[in-house]
Amino acid sequence: IHKFFPKSAVYLTSVVSAPFKPQFWRKIKEYNDELRKLAKAKSFTLIDVAKVFDGFKDQNYLSYFYFDHCHLNEFGYAIFSGIIKQELEERLGSE
Repeated sequence: IHKFFPKSAVYLTSVVSAPFKPQFWRKIKEYNDELRKLAKAKSFTLIDVAKVFDGFKDQNYLSYFYFDHCHLNEFGYAIFSGIIKQELEERLGSE
């Protein structure tokens, strides 16, 4: 992207660990760690939604997902989109 649009801001979001497959949580954490390194190396902005959702795991984590325990429900997406909105407003200003 920066090759063709060098002044463009690039935003990445981390991956939320779904309760459906806890055996993949370690791999998702590793992926998110690599994403953090990439963002730092390339001067991208990482919106770390995973860090916020990981803080909910001691609470009723399933309440943020549909019955399949894989996809965020309306409560989960309200948090997800709120995190992104807050980050964009801080970086770009609110209208």
